[in-house]
Amino acid sequence: MNYTCCIITIMSILNNKSLWIAAPLFLCDLALIALYFYFGPGVKLFDLDLERNIPTYYQGFQLIFAASLIFTVLTFLYLIRAFKSWQLWLLFPYWLGFVYLALDEVGFIHESLHGLMSSIFGGEEQLLVYERTFTTLGYTSTEWLLFYWPAILASAAYFIYLIYFFRKRTQVNMWLLCLAVACFFVSPVLEFYTTSTKFSDDVWIKLVATEEFAEMVGVTLFIVLNFQYLQILIEKTRQKFLV
Repeated sequence: MNYTCCIITIMSILNNKSLWIAAPLFLCDLALIALYFYFGPGVKLFDLDLERNIPTYYQGFQLIFAASLIFTVLTFLYLIRAFKSWQLWLLFPYWLGFVYLALDEVGFIHESLHGLMSSIFGGEEQLLVYERTFTTLGYTSTEWLLFYWPAILASAAYFIYLIYFFRKRTQVNMWLLCLAVACFFVSPVLEFYTTSTKFSDDVWIKLVATEEFAEMVGVTLFIVLNFQYLQILIEKTRQKFLV
């Protein structure tokens, strides 16, 4: 896959005001992919499939940045009374989701879910019963997907609603929003695929890179979208309070 062409195509539909924030992030996305291919999966510092390294902390920074922008957008929406109170509360999970993903990325929550889920299920035995329900059906992927799949499905439904909500009420670029959402959900699909099917080393490396690339680009697009929307809200705020 030509990752550079993907980035160039996406950047071609951005407005000039967004390029200064999009370009550095997209360059970092590409740089991490290039370093992974150059050094291979044997070098932990740049291995996209491992935790506690440069790609992990970079993605954590991306998610924290996105969450901060979303919180700022919600603050401006509240200040100018752009939406009703109940509509703002419906957008709250949008911010909260990015906060959790940031904590998950830098705190490695999904890698240590077994102990937490064992407590929730009431013990190791009950947890194993839940897991066997899926493994007897042929499930062979990672354990954390077994715990996250309800949240993933709920998030998919929520993002479909979010696209509808923003299309009706805002000037957000719908193409970019749909692409950002698609990138987000490519990641768990590829995670399932790469961990439940055997591949040659070369194919596996490319699939891992594509999964992480989709995740990084998805977050970058959310950053760009919220930055664009924030610019619009700042102008509306200025008109409301200073004119």
